[in-house]
Amino acid sequence: FKGKFSYASHNRITLPPPLERHETDKILPLLQMLPLSDKNEALILAGAIICGHMAGALEWRPHFWLNSAAGGGKSDILNLVVTALQPTKFYYKGDTSPAGVRDDLKNAAGVVVIDELEKQGGSAERMSSMNASRRVDGHIEMARSSSDGSVAKVAKGGPGGTGYSVQIRCCMFFASIYY
Repeated sequence: FKGKFSYASHNRITLPPPLERHETDKILPLLQMLPLSDKNEALILAGAIICGHMAGALEWRPHFWLNSAAGGGKSDILNLVVTALQPTKFYYKGDTSPAGVRDDLKNAAGVVVIDELEKQGGSAERMSSMNASRRVDGHIEMARSSSDGSVAKVAKGGPGGTGYSVQIRCCMFFASIYY
């Protein structure tokens, strides 16, 4: 049913039972086995995953940025760990535009994962570097809007006066190569 207002569904939603304490106690030691520079980073990663589950309910939403040298395992951590523990339909590559993410999100809450969110360098790629830089800055600005605990919306214009507004309520998880 689509309309101007949201209604409660009469259909019963069936969720899997929550994990038992003895099951969750296994997660942090597994995260500590990842090739992170410090075991405390596993605790931060666990916190990022938990925040993603609660993003819509949080008054202030934190964001996370995983970075390392090329080939450091960032995409593997996102693919094999983060999305396994925090399934999301909002998983993008770095060349995705902020407008595309906003259009896909609408007013959804949860975790947004953007892998390979990098500013390209080098004089031969000056124009693409400028575009990449603007795109990354746009994603950072969207994360800042999402962190805000206010009820303010983000309004965007569209072709032919078909503007729209969204209230972004996500924890964003970026990954990129550090330079």
